[in-house]
Formats: sequence, structure tokens, C-alpha cells
Amino acid sequence: MTELAIIFASTFITVFALGFQSQNVNQGHYLWAFITSFVIGASSLVLYKKLPDAGALQCAAYLAGGAFGIVASIWVHRRTVGRKSPRKIAQADWGDEFDHLSPREMETLDRYAKHYRNHRRSSQ
Repeated sequence: MTELAIIFASTFITVFALGFQSQNVNQGHYLWAFITSFVIGASSLVLYKKLPDAGALQCAAYLAGGAFGIVASIWVHRRTVGRKSPRKIAQADWGDEFDHLSPREMETLDRYAKHYRNHRRSSQ
């Protein structure tokens, strides 16, 4: 049973890191991409040690770990590294229309956007 848990966890971590890595590369997060490379390598080494004689249960643990890993990766990345600041959201939506705002006005805009985001989360 512990072998199944190790295979599941190792696959979960590998696929989680691969998904996180992909999003980091796409969004230009160099440091995070560098760090996740080590996580991918380490968790893959565990798989190479555990899977040579895999049976049906080990294959099921491998497949389940990957499926849960990628979904968790997307969820975590969007709420951490991939979270956009209100300023970036505004720039994406309206281009350079906010460049003329003073830092104080941008802080006010950021506060309103944060309040709006929190209100949306609590109502879901």
C-alpha cells in the first residue's frame, strides 16, 4: 500500500510541477521555472525506481496521480504566481489608458479591484 502511495505522490508531484513549469515558462517567471525543474527531476527519479515492475494497481496510482496533479497545478498557479495585479488586468483590458494616473490613484484602483475580487469569491 505504501508503494501505491509513493507512486501516486511521485506522479502527482511530477505532473503538478510540469503544469506549474509550463505556466511559468508561458508567463516568463524565470526563477520559478528554474526551481520547478529540480522538483520535476527529483520526483521523476522516484518514478524510475518504483515503476519497472508495475502491475494494474501501480498503473492506476500513476494515472490518478497525474490527473489530480495537473488540476491542482492549475488551481495553485492561478492563486499564487500567476495571479495578476489589478494594474495588469486593467492594462490588458484597456491598454495604456491608466498610464496617466498618479501612484495614489493607482493605489485606489488596486484597493477597489481587490475588494471586488474578494466580493466575487465570497459570492461563489
